[in-house]
Amino acid sequence: SIWASILFSTLIFTLVHTHYLRFPFQLGIVFLIGVITALLLERTHSLNSSIAFHFGANATTISAYYLTYITH
Repeated sequence: SIWASILFSTLIFTLVHTHYLRFPFQLGIVFLIGVITALLLERTHSLNSSIAFHFGANATTISAYYLTYITH
């Protein structure tokens, strides 16, 4: 089923990104991003939307980190 595929790919996505995590709650955020990118791929049948979303999520994370830790 599609949901089994989404959950499996999201699990792999989450495991691949665990080395960046500093706090346990971030695991849930990474899992949610994985679900959203998988749903975007399923809905649009194109990697472009998933790549754009992933880029936006990374840009948001880097910006928040910079504003929180670097500027203070």
